[in-house]
Amino acid sequence: MTFSVAGLAYKYYKDSEVVLWKYFDMLTAYRMPPDNLYHVVSRPLPEVDYLRATGTQAINLLDIGGAIRALQGEHTDEHRQLGQLFLEDDAYAMSRRSTKEAECPKFHTNISDEVILKAVDILAPLVARAEEFRYVDQTYVYGFDEAPVTCLDAIRRVFGAVKARWPHLRTIAVLNWHSMPVDLPLDTWVMEYYLWDPSNTSTVHAAAKLFLADRPDRRLSFYHCVDPANPTQLNSFVDRLLIESRLLLWDAAATTPRVSGWLYYAVNSWQDTQKSTQFLTRINGTARSDFNVAREFGSAARIANGDGVLLYPGESGPVASVRMEAFRDGAEDVELLRLLPLDTAQALVRQLVRASNDFTPDSQLLENIRLQAFKEVVRLQAFKEVVRLQATPYGGGVS
Repeated sequence: MTFSVAGLAYKYYKDSEVVLWKYFDMLTAYRMPPDNLYHVVSRPLPEVDYLRATGTQAINLLDIGGAIRALQGEHTDEHRQLGQLFLEDDAYAMSRRSTKEAECPKFHTNISDEVILKAVDILAPLVARAEEFRYVDQTYVYGFDEAPVTCLDAIRRVFGAVKARWPHLRTIAVLNWHSMPVDLPLDTWVMEYYLWDPSNTSTVHAAAKLFLADRPDRRLSFYHCVDPANPTQLNSFVDRLLIESRLLLWDAAATTPRVSGWLYYAVNSWQDTQKSTQFLTRINGTARSDFNVAREFGSAARIANGDGVLLYPGESGPVASVRMEAFRDGAEDVELLRLLPLDTAQALVRQLVRASNDFTPDSQLLENIRLQAFKEVVRLQAFKEVVRLQATPYGGGVS
């Protein structure tokens, strides 16, 4: 189970080079590759080399949609480097989440061929280096974050230009659509996890089946963010039950094995909530802290406390949250469940999670199911070993 994360957790540290690698090491240990979805310039080579060495399959070469916006003068590099979502334009923010006929943002319409070629040219030296050092299979190109269906033509043209030049380069986009053209030059379709609820079986499930058909190179991925904000649906806000952060991932274990990961846009968005540098400190030696993770989004003032914050800035380096611990536990749960036949895994998962708003937050039941899954894996492995031995001639070699 893999994750893509964004943000630069070492921004506020004086000794940033030292803390940078502490940040990278922590994320790697927590099964969250220190990737960045939103950068529009070449990433520093030491960071890329670190990702290569750890074997991550999540090295984003470029946010090509963001690069196009930059080429059109829509935003600065700094905004993307901080992993911001550009929610200052609430109308745009809401349209991005639409699966219907929201208007495609102006910076994704009428993109000139010249701008597309310039964006592709930004990729050229990055791909060349990845090919030279043989890590191109670990890379991808991101773009069109939560774009509405009306951006289809822009996505086809831009990703088509990428594929025309590098057919093997993976393309990834977050598209919360209920249908997907099978000929779109897209390798990984990322959707908000609750779109996979049983209520969408005839739409999203059917579209995903067609998207994956006859294309073993394609993948699906799930994500969550400020949505779903409904308190009846699973999310990782700091004021939710801790088990929710773990159960979020369980649904991925009960779907097609080609759900390859879970995307989360940032782990250190305290830049949005902290007006000045503040390190995480204890209050009077207790487990309490006055570190502020309160967040509101958009004109509707949706409450999303802790969104985009899974670790905190300690004085000597990053400090993991208990929600981050729960995410890692969830990833390990998925890996265990995926050792089982899909129908067996589904039966176990559905005891805990049946839909985004239908789940059982029972930690003892979770542990019982994990134990049951482990015993079944051991039984299946033992059976496979017996079959192997029965098929092996005496001595196991040539007589």
